[in-house]
Amino acid sequence: MSAMNWVCRSSSGVAARVKPAARFAVGVHKFATTGANAITAADLQKQCFILDDQTVVRQAGTGNAILAGTVDSIDPDGGIWVKSPNL
Repeated sequence: MSAMNWVCRSSSGVAARVKPAARFAVGVHKFATTGANAITAADLQKQCFILDDQTVVRQAGTGNAILAGTVDSIDPDGGIWVKSPNL
């Protein structure tokens, strides 16, 4: 999992109020997924949301309403490739 360079945005498109501002690189990045809200093949090409610095989930919640991007692909090992939005 690598550091990224774009500003996080909430699911409504508003810049997230995080201090210091989180930054991510535009591109396609690999994340993990977990729990009842884990990403599956049914979520391909749909938006996903940041849970923590290495995990994404399918639905925004009160603690993870920051858009990660679009699910691009899923590796056989369960890794989730996310295409970050063009900001």
